[in-house]
Amino acid sequence: MGLINLEAYPRTTGGKNENRRLRAAGRTPANIYGNERTEALSLELDTAELKKALAKGGRHPLFNLMIAGETCVAMVREMQKHPVTDMMFHMDLFEIPLGVPMQFDVSIDYVGDNKLVRGGDALLDITRRAIEVECLPRKLPESIELNISELTIGDRIAVSDLQMDDVIILSDPDDTLCKLNPNTIIALEDEVDEAAEGAEGDEVAEGAEGAETQSEDGD
Repeated sequence: MGLINLEAYPRTTGGKNENRRLRAAGRTPANIYGNERTEALSLELDTAELKKALAKGGRHPLFNLMIAGETCVAMVREMQKHPVTDMMFHMDLFEIPLGVPMQFDVSIDYVGDNKLVRGGDALLDITRRAIEVECLPRKLPESIELNISELTIGDRIAVSDLQMDDVIILSDPDDTLCKLNPNTIIALEDEVDEAAEGAEGDEVAEGAEGAETQSEDGD
């Protein structure tokens, strides 16, 4: 996940009626807390832009929030939505101090074309899709790419194999991220086919021996 630019606008009025008018106008009421703020700041967000930002940010979006010409980094603290229509009711944001490292989850993207997987000879067993890291908010990577194209059967990628700049990895270094296993279904089918071919060969041999014996008796 990386920082997602999102513009916010100061809100001077409140109350249920005003919030309804905001939502009808395509705006989502919000508050921002945290850092050195002595009290929450009331905001409004463009709902369409907010939905785009949330779609980019995954489970824990991190915003580069622009408010009246100033910027701050914020994350979602609470989000209220209609359970059926998915309409945005309200959002609470928490401002993050830029100079203080924090802990985050970073997703793992498995990329590359592995010929063993493509050919059905192997299966990629993915055991983790994210790891825990500690870093400054502005150093947070959007994701980690792992190329699995060169893996052979039995190969394993662990947390300790990851190399990241400006980031401390908190996950257990011995944890397995993925492993390339043989496709046991294909292997079992091959064994069954070989056994069937062997049995068919034995039957043909026995039939030939029987025919030869009958021929000798006839003579």
